[in-house]
Amino acid sequence: MTVTKAVKTTLLIAICLVLLIPAALMATGNARFKVFVVQTGSMRPTIPPNSAVIVEKGVYRVGQVITFMTANGVVTHRLVGRNADGTLVTKGDANATPDPGSLAPSEVIGGVVAAPPMVGWLLAYLKNPLGVVSVVLAGFCAWLVGSMVRGRRTAQQQA
Repeated sequence: MTVTKAVKTTLLIAICLVLLIPAALMATGNARFKVFVVQTGSMRPTIPPNSAVIVEKGVYRVGQVITFMTANGVVTHRLVGRNADGTLVTKGDANATPDPGSLAPSEVIGGVVAAPPMVGWLLAYLKNPLGVVSVVLAGFCAWLVGSMVRGRRTAQQQA
């Protein structure tokens, strides 16, 4: 094995580990952070629809965007205040008024630490088994084309 091939192999293994370890931690729920997809425009312009939000579990403060559970699912809105009874008041940045009702602190998943735009679209796509298959097939096709090009170059160099 040449030095170049060893470096490429080591780099490939490192990239796989960098991608697989966080994915495994998130899938098992053991990670400090969770990822959710914003589906509505209630947090515009701060967080547009189809953004991913990276949430640090259990860490939040007034003024921060938080993610919490409701009867209708997961919501990401800004924490705008605390009531005297300890419940929380939230509001979407694009909404004129605070959310109806109050939120128990136990319903808060955590505070948003990053919100890369359009990444949520990719995450939603990859949740679908056909999305995963299409990405794997695209990767395989790219590898196949690369192998054919390298084979053609080698044949031309030997001729």
